[in-house]
Amino acid sequence: MRQRYLAATEQQAFTKQSANDPDSLQMVEEALHSLHNDQEAEDRELAVMTLGEYATDNAKEGILFALGDPDMNVREQAVIQISEWGDAKERQRLLIAALENNNSDIVVLTLESISEVDDPQLIERLSSLSKDKNEQIREAAELALALAGE
Repeated sequence: MRQRYLAATEQQAFTKQSANDPDSLQMVEEALHSLHNDQEAEDRELAVMTLGEYATDNAKEGILFALGDPDMNVREQAVIQISEWGDAKERQRLLIAALENNNSDIVVLTLESISEVDDPQLIERLSSLSKDKNEQIREAAELALALAGE
């Protein structure tokens, strides 16, 4: 999979492909398989990077699944892919899902990745997190809320 991913990225600049062609469908399926089955964290991280290149429901589900990976690098890569999601409305929905994570490090990382806020549900979640008992979460949520006011 690593060779296929690298070859694909060398051939073209990815812009969240729709995965309608057989090669794209196969890449998404291979990435999902790798994410769910590979023992090496580096391979799972690469799988998340691959999924981030395709604007499909399966890719989104895989990225959200990766938020619960045992390896922090894989979880961080999932947050990166969410924050770079092409469609703004979908990105904000994915951010809301990531902000429901039980791991405070992931919540803080997600909050810090927010670059725009215009979804009422996201604003509501940020408002709730700005009252969290965890100081890092509170501060990051307040900063993200400040973006909503701009």
